[in-house]
Amino acid sequence: MRRAVLACLALAALGGCAATSVPWQNPDVPKSQWSRDWSACRRWAEAQAGYREDEGSGVFRDYDRAAAKKQIQAYAGMCMTDRGYLPTSKK
Repeated sequence: MRRAVLACLALAALGGCAATSVPWQNPDVPKSQWSRDWSACRRWAEAQAGYREDEGSGVFRDYDRAAAKKQIQAYAGMCMTDRGYLPTSKK
């Protein structure tokens, strides 16, 4: 697990773990910046939610995972909105 995280961090420095599809847009920011901002907001949102996949077990684990996913999406949305982004229209 730690090796995977370290590998991802190393690749992130090179742009390998950046989000490929950014569901947000900001006409005032270069398009090349969008994925970096989205990745930064996702990392911040995950830290705010505090959910760790390796914690807990049992009946409530799936519920906890789903609740954390919703919370992460909400935090990431707030972060992107604060940076001036708007959600892209769903096609």
